[in-house]
Amino acid sequence: NESAVFEELDTMSEGALPHQSWDHMEQRWTQRRSPPQPLIDVVISTHRSDYRTHGHTLRHETPHLITTAMADTGCQSCLAGPKLMRALHLTDDDLIPACLIMHSASGTNMPILGAALTRITTQSTGRQTRQMLYFSPIATKLYLSLATCTDLGLIPTGFPLCTPT
Repeated sequence: NESAVFEELDTMSEGALPHQSWDHMEQRWTQRRSPPQPLIDVVISTHRSDYRTHGHTLRHETPHLITTAMADTGCQSCLAGPKLMRALHLTDDDLIPACLIMHSASGTNMPILGAALTRITTQSTGRQTRQMLYFSPIATKLYLSLATCTDLGLIPTGFPLCTPT
């Protein structure tokens, strides 16, 4: 879990600098933890019509599942693990073969089980996007891509080259 990372860092070798953040109000560096990962509640579903458009068959539409996702602007495609795949009642036969290779933030190849054509809606605003969601056996969360974050209005269009406010 994420807190284990902080506990490990807190016990680093002598002379190591604990995490520091710039405090704009105090105009000084302050020891504090990084902000929590940006999580958002979304509704995710699949629809036969989306599959038909691309010449694929979905045996049954999945329920509108409410789940928590991480808004990850460094993620180029949406990604989830087998737990979400099962919650959506998707089987290996429902997945579309993937013709891309994904890499983790550390650069290692991530195995891909396949993909699903999904509709992702924010719980708070009802804004919706349609995204190809890839499944990896090593993913533990639902990661929303940069394009998804933009479509859902979580970040401005053109991020990160936005005019500061």
